[in-house]
Amino acid sequence: MADNTTAQASTSLSFFSDSFIIKRGKKPLRSLEFILDLEDENSRLQLERDIKLLGGKVLESLDDDGEKPFCIVTDHPHAQYLERVTKTKRVTPECCSALPVLLRVAVQNDVRVRTYTSFLQILSNVKNRVKLNQKAKLAPIKPKFEKKSIRKLTPPFIKFEDNSLQYAPSYKEYGIPSNFRPIYIGEAAGRSIFHKASPEYLKRKKDTKISKPRAKSRVGPGFCDICTRDCQDLQLHFLCKEHQTRISTPGFYDEVDALCGSFVKEIIVPNKRLRKRLTPEPLSLPSNHFLDSTLSFVRTSSNSVEI
Repeated sequence: MADNTTAQASTSLSFFSDSFIIKRGKKPLRSLEFILDLEDENSRLQLERDIKLLGGKVLESLDDDGEKPFCIVTDHPHAQYLERVTKTKRVTPECCSALPVLLRVAVQNDVRVRTYTSFLQILSNVKNRVKLNQKAKLAPIKPKFEKKSIRKLTPPFIKFEDNSLQYAPSYKEYGIPSNFRPIYIGEAAGRSIFHKASPEYLKRKKDTKISKPRAKSRVGPGFCDICTRDCQDLQLHFLCKEHQTRISTPGFYDEVDALCGSFVKEIIVPNKRLRKRLTPEPLSLPSNHFLDSTLSFVRTSSNSVEI
């Protein structure tokens, strides 16, 4: 009888944990075998269908030589006592001798024993968890947004920033491929930053002696940045032949206007014909037209006086 004082295997619900059910999918009880020891035949048939639906298998008897089942479901009165048996609380010899043969062999082989009521609760929890897992799989998955990593700017680039530093700066890269024309700075620049200096241009520039250094651009009421000279009347200077010749040189200022035109809605380019207006302007009349053609009369009581 000393051999009968063995510890009953754990029958807690923790064995059917969420991770256990998720791992096994729709058939969480697959590869698990059960023995049903119930007097009510209808209850036994219904429980057998539920076990098979979840992937389990029902055995008819317990063989000493074969593999032991996962659990024995019984409605025997001593089943509640066997459920509470743990490693510290063992089955007493007196209780073991009072058990039927099936339950006695189960205790000797460390097979789980569950009451019919508690096992129904286990199956109910497993079914609900399977349904929740299926709903979670069908639920729409939110797209994962990739985190933008910080990188260094690829030269050449331009930084746009306001003088008051009120707004965040903006950076524009002009790397390849790009919709913008390349710019040339320093010795590589030709007659403008958009023209690459040719070997002939560099040689001519080297041979040419500059009498005086180029004046630095400065902001002033009478200073022309294009001609780099001071003028008493800036508006009158804009109409002079020297200024008009400079701004009308082909390829000198048109490309800058064309580049700005991609950002500005409308820009007036010198020597470019404007679009025709949809409605013609009214003809201007001479100043003495109304004096010569308009007659006014002042009536008195009996006479009309022409003015």
